[in-house]
Amino acid sequence: MGKETALYCARNIADFIGNCTTLDVNNITNACIQMDNEILNSNFAHNGSTAIIAIIEKIINKDFFKLYICNLGDSRAMLIKKDGSFISLSEDHKPYNKKEKERIYKIGGFVENGRILGYIGVSRSFGDKKYFSLHPKKDKSHLNYKKLNKIAHYKYYILIF
Repeated sequence: MGKETALYCARNIADFIGNCTTLDVNNITNACIQMDNEILNSNFAHNGSTAIIAIIEKIINKDFFKLYICNLGDSRAMLIKKDGSFISLSEDHKPYNKKEKERIYKIGGFVENGRILGYIGVSRSFGDKKYFSLHPKKDKSHLNYKKLNKIAHYKYYILIF
C-alpha cells in the first residue's frame, strides 16, 4: 500500500467528514467517496491505503456518545471494556472472504491465491486505482460501518491498529 495515499487520508479525512451537514452513515460514506475520487485523480492514484475511521459524537445534554466506525481493508478497531473483554468493531476485507470474493467476481475481477488479480491482499482500500477501479466510484458498499449508540462515558477504550 502507498505511503502517499495513507498520508493524504490522514491529513484530509477530517476535512471531508467535517463538511457533512449531519453525521450519519450516508454522509460519512459520501465524504469517503469524495476523498477516494480525489485520490483516484491524483498522481499517486496507483497507491492505496487501508483505513479505520472512528467518529465519536456526543449526544447533546447527555453523558452518552455515538460511535461510528468505518473500515477499508485489514485495519482493525476494537472496543475494550474495563474488565478486559472486547468487541470487534471491524472485519477484514480479504479477497478470500466469501462475500468479498462474490463482490469481486460480480464487478469483473477475479481472485487467485487469495489475492485480487493474484496481486493485492485486501479487497477494499482508498486509492489503488489499478486494482480497485473495478468497482464504480459511487459504490457505497465499499465501506463497512458499525454504529453503536449510547456508549457510556469513561467505560470503554477504543483500540485501533
